[in-house]
Amino acid sequence: MNSSSETSQIEGQAVNLKVKQYFKAVAHARYVIRRVLRIVDEQAKKESLEPLEHQALIQVCGPQNGPVMITELANRLDIVPAFASRLVRDLEEKDLVSRRRSEYDKRVTLVAITTQGTEVLSRINERVRLHVDVFKDELSDEERSDAFSVFAFYVGMPQGIQDLGEDL
Repeated sequence: MNSSSETSQIEGQAVNLKVKQYFKAVAHARYVIRRVLRIVDEQAKKESLEPLEHQALIQVCGPQNGPVMITELANRLDIVPAFASRLVRDLEEKDLVSRRRSEYDKRVTLVAITTQGTEVLSRINERVRLHVDVFKDELSDEERSDAFSVFAFYVGMPQGIQDLGEDL
């Protein structure tokens, strides 16, 4: 083998190793996501909520100050507005949310969480925390580190965390 061919082979092995390390980290991250989402979904079902109803309730309660528009809820759930409206109707029938027309634009429907909705979310969250605490103890430091690195890659890198995908 000549020197050039050996160098190419070594470089190829190094790239393959980086790719393998990257996908190993992605596998750990996907495992963590799936396990945690399964825990959350199971706890939501104990409150008679389907997983998407639970996610809708979180989005109604969560990121904004005050009611959320149906169109924004649909956007945050990555579903069409008609389906978001149906989810809201189902949650309203369970007294978990209330909806009303906007005072400024009667075409816009605003959705707010009720006291009962907040209580349901709190109960789910308490049980999720218990189960996730057990799950976290099962993770190795390597799995935890890999998952953090991949999440950071997906959402942007905070300083001090290595970007696993930058050399691919």
